[in-house]
Amino acid sequence: MFFNIRKERRRTGKIDKLPVALKDSVDNLLLAGAPYREIVQFLRENDVELSQQAVSNYARRFLATTQQLRMAHENYRFLSEEIERTPDMDTTEGIVRIVSNALLMQLANATPEDWVGLDMKTLLREATALVKVTAHKRRSDALNESDSEKAAKRVTVDLFHTISQSDPVLYERMCAEVKKQAALLEEKERSNR
Repeated sequence: MFFNIRKERRRTGKIDKLPVALKDSVDNLLLAGAPYREIVQFLRENDVELSQQAVSNYARRFLATTQQLRMAHENYRFLSEEIERTPDMDTTEGIVRIVSNALLMQLANATPEDWVGLDMKTLLREATALVKVTAHKRRSDALNESDSEKAAKRVTVDLFHTISQSDPVLYERMCAEVKKQAALLEEKERSNR
């Protein structure tokens, strides 16, 4: 299930030890859907003797890894699209959304057998960690946002005060332009809702 992450040993099968070009050829044959006997024949032609079972064992691991890479790529694409669709969201929040979604999907699709083998302490620990990350992220955003907003307001007030003293005509034009741009932005936000 989702929580059963284990560290795997580095693979050291015969195909893994082949020269890179030959191993890449085997990988490409597997991706193309070549029968194992053809791969065995190809290897034989390149002075490598292997059984169909050895090719099958390698293929199982290789194709599983390829599937994991495809899923990782799909998750990254989803994350990128989500961040693009919601510009205020940063990568951390996007990852939290993906993990939350994956967790809920795993729980929703779990069979009774999956629940039997599930360590509830692990489930609760993972869920609590996810909640803590989300809460920390929101708290951090609130603190950072308020500090930066305060600094921006102070700079704006000081700048406008200085301009109002040195060039009152420019000050009036700037105030009018700021009001105009604020109204346009507000109108744009309303139309996007």
